Amino acid sequence: MRDCIDTLKEKKKKIIFFDELPWLDSHKSGFLSSFGYFGNMYASRRDDLLVVICGSAASWIQTGTHTDPGAQIDLLIDRADRRINICEIKFSRAEFSIDKRYAAELANKLNVFRERTRTRKMVFITMITTNGVKQNDYYTNLVENNLTMEALFQ
Repeated sequence: MRDCIDTLKEKKKKIIFFDELPWLDSHKSGFLSSFGYFGNMYASRRDDLLVVICGSAASWIQTGTHTDPGAQIDLLIDRADRRINICEIKFSRAEFSIDKRYAAELANKLNVFRERTRTRKMVFITMITTNGVKQNDYYTNLVENNLTMEALFQ
């Protein structure tokens, strides 16, 4: 990975995005220790790199059955102001669009999270995308906030 990054001559920020990190670290892969070395010895010493790591560590909420499908959450932010952001992280070459099926999936995530955690806090959906989210009725009814990757550098 270092060799690839070193060939990039531009001075602007570079994003290294890992989604589903737990799946990359299979039983004998050694990925996590190699990635730790990469992060400590290379990435942390460069101010032009941003490493974004996502994973499904919330297996207690992901486990489901055919009658209760559960929900997979990309990122959860439990804030001091008694608000919780359930963040959906989507990579898309164009503007991401929420359709009827995906809207139902988002609504299910909210319901499963509220039911299983029994939280009394306000819970919101936040989208983190590469190129924004199309503003349609599904978006308006479900999404509280939308961030693009550019917001990570501000």
